[in-house]
Amino acid sequence: MIVTKLESSRIFYRCLTPKWSYLPLSGAGTAQNGGRFNRPGVEALYLSDRPETALAEYGQESSITPPGTLVAYTVQVDLVVDFSGGFDGATWPAAWGAWNCDWKYIVRIEGGIPPTWHLVDGLVSEGFRGLLFPSARCPNGINLVLFNGNLTADDHIHVHDPEGRLPRNQLSWFEHAVRQSLDQRALPLRGILTCFLRLSATPAGAGCPPDEAKRSRRWAERAHHQAP
Repeated sequence: MIVTKLESSRIFYRCLTPKWSYLPLSGAGTAQNGGRFNRPGVEALYLSDRPETALAEYGQESSITPPGTLVAYTVQVDLVVDFSGGFDGATWPAAWGAWNCDWKYIVRIEGGIPPTWHLVDGLVSEGFRGLLFPSARCPNGINLVLFNGNLTADDHIHVHDPEGRLPRNQLSWFEHAVRQSLDQRALPLRGILTCFLRLSATPAGAGCPPDEAKRSRRWAERAHHQAP
């Protein structure tokens, strides 16, 4: 087994579902259904070495890649198992030869447990923090899976977003739609918009006059339906 340390100069990528792009470090999505190298219930963050690898992984079986948000990360993590060179019987136990099994078919059709889950059980229990492995969807591409529960304070995963372009929460999409709709109509409704945003952040629209609160809700609904 080969073990390495990733330095901060190492850059990885991930294509995020736009709805969840405000949580670029979360591994909760893969914890729901599992992934190639994580069982359901185990949080894991999957990254790729190149943008094209990340796009190929994001598209999965889709004939046309769905909308996505491409994000870059700098990663400094110790105790990473380096399987990026693929299976070699002289270096790896025979069980690693099944690393590229059709894990989805095994789980969803056969109702079984893919061999990669057994492999990762051992890695997680031994305290390893990540695994580098070849991409099954992009020739010569390399993926990195980080086991969130094993990361320590000495490990650092930073999202490269110097201008703050990623949304802060899911309301960011709705707020943008409202602002865009109001700007297009050039209406003097700044007070109503401010009240709507206050409604989003405080219980029962605290601090908003009742009439203004009702108007803000109506305009928010109209903006949501009419925004491009």
